[in-house]
Amino acid sequence: MKRQWLKLVFFLLTVNHFTSQVLSLGFLGARREAGVTMKNHVIVRADTFAGVGAAAASASLAEYLTRAMKYFQTSFGAVPFLELGGEVTAHAEQLANKLQQVNYVVWNNSVRPPIIPRVTSVQQPITDTAFEQLMIAVLKDSKPIGCSVVHAEPGIGKSVATALAVQRQTSKFTTQVLSQGDFTKNVRDFFRVSDPAVATDVAWALFPLLKKQGIRLQIIFDNTFDGGVGIERSTFMDLIRAAFAHGHHFIVVVQSTEAANQVADLNGARTRQALQQHEEERVYRWDQEQAKMYLERGKEQQLEGQFIEEVLNMAQVPDDFGRWKPVDIDEYLQTGRVPSAPRQAGQGCRLQGSAASQPSAAVWVCQLGSPGSGGFQPAGDAFPIDPVPQNIAYLKKAIKAEEELTIAASKIDIYSRKDGRWVKETRMSASLRKTDEADCYGFTLPAGAAGAA
Repeated sequence: MKRQWLKLVFFLLTVNHFTSQVLSLGFLGARREAGVTMKNHVIVRADTFAGVGAAAASASLAEYLTRAMKYFQTSFGAVPFLELGGEVTAHAEQLANKLQQVNYVVWNNSVRPPIIPRVTSVQQPITDTAFEQLMIAVLKDSKPIGCSVVHAEPGIGKSVATALAVQRQTSKFTTQVLSQGDFTKNVRDFFRVSDPAVATDVAWALFPLLKKQGIRLQIIFDNTFDGGVGIERSTFMDLIRAAFAHGHHFIVVVQSTEAANQVADLNGARTRQALQQHEEERVYRWDQEQAKMYLERGKEQQLEGQFIEEVLNMAQVPDDFGRWKPVDIDEYLQTGRVPSAPRQAGQGCRLQGSAASQPSAAVWVCQLGSPGSGGFQPAGDAFPIDPVPQNIAYLKKAIKAEEELTIAASKIDIYSRKDGRWVKETRMSASLRKTDEADCYGFTLPAGAAGAA
């Protein structure tokens, strides 16, 4: 009995230690009471040390991020904020010196420590996911400058995967800056300015200094532009210009093709979709083994094998691609609600190279005029796009190029003829159907755009 109590005390002390840090670890568990029945299946309390390997994995990432944030506070974050009218050159030199004089003894590593002002939370990490591998490949690529964007569906664990990818970096010449959430707050934190309007001046002074010192920056914006680039557009574009001019790289992580296209179209050759990005965003969902591991790694509770199989069956995304998203698993465990199909069956795209994704010789499109009582009507002749784009998002880009439009491709709306009506295509990753001159896609332009009807 005494030995069991000692084990319990040790476990509670361990949990208290990690939860008292800046990070809050998300522990999986449908209920906390022992012997609670959920959907006629019993959740059994696990032994004290069950799942200790998973706890170690969580602690490893959590400790890494906590240590990085403490390092930021005592080194780079110790630089005073530059006030309006302050000396920009001296401020930039101070930042450059902080980045150059890495305290490897404090960091206890032979690689350059990351700059991480804050991270909101870390759930239990499932490693080696497809999105983590994407981020590792993007971070290892030393060629891109300016800005690259990657994307995947909401709820597949992009933030945790991104943090894991940063943790795995081993470069002595590249410093990763991991920024999450609000753009203005992140700009203030990194450039150490009281007003974000001054950040661009600091960037133009700082970036060439770092280039001269042989230091390359990779600044990651995670969950920053999920809703698109809004009022911060001008500041962000100027920062991109400075990065492009001096060999540094912004990496933007978003949760939709539409947001990715907007970032990719911001500034010509300076912005683009990451070369490593897969055209089919659903490949970044979790496979069955990863989903099962996520369920098996409950810290205080252990799910019965039969119940795990039920969760896997019920929480699988119900479309033609399948697989799992951790957010769907969490929702099913907490509410019993099963995920809904993101699109009607048969409308989604497939992996490149599959039989159903082979393109036709050309895809035909025509511009649509303003809708009247009878709906949209063609405002011009149909024309072909050849070669056929892989999906709706690329069709927008092809139309922009063909029509020599000055607006962003993301501003173009695509419609498809269904049951005699023009229906807007909302899934940008959807593959294109076979069309001809009489049965084509339609597109509209925003009011005031060149060529708008």
